[in-house]
Amino acid sequence: MIMIEIDQNIAERLKKAGLSEKEALTYSALLATGGAYPSKIAEITKLNRTTIYKILETLSIRGLVTELEKKNKLFYQVEHPRNIEWYAQSQITIARRNLEDFLRGKKAYFEYMKIM
Repeated sequence: MIMIEIDQNIAERLKKAGLSEKEALTYSALLATGGAYPSKIAEITKLNRTTIYKILETLSIRGLVTELEKKNKLFYQVEHPRNIEWYAQSQITIARRNLEDFLRGKKAYFEYMKIM
């Protein structure tokens, strides 16, 4: 049996791009294998298979992995790595909008406090 190891440097970079630790491990495992069944990903990452299914669903929704059916089983592979950049940019956009909304709310509060 061939032992596949996760590149921790890649996993750390993925976390900096906005993925959780478990998402980064899962994505890194898929990079290392070129694609795998959830059971293999669970074996490599040492995460529970139920957890792996949830993470793969999340990564799929984000456009970072693709779900295929092989031999009547779900098989996963990574999408183009540029999708990580797209995902990180979308997270930045969301954070900026949330900050703008927060500051608009605070502005009204501070104006109210000046009146008092």
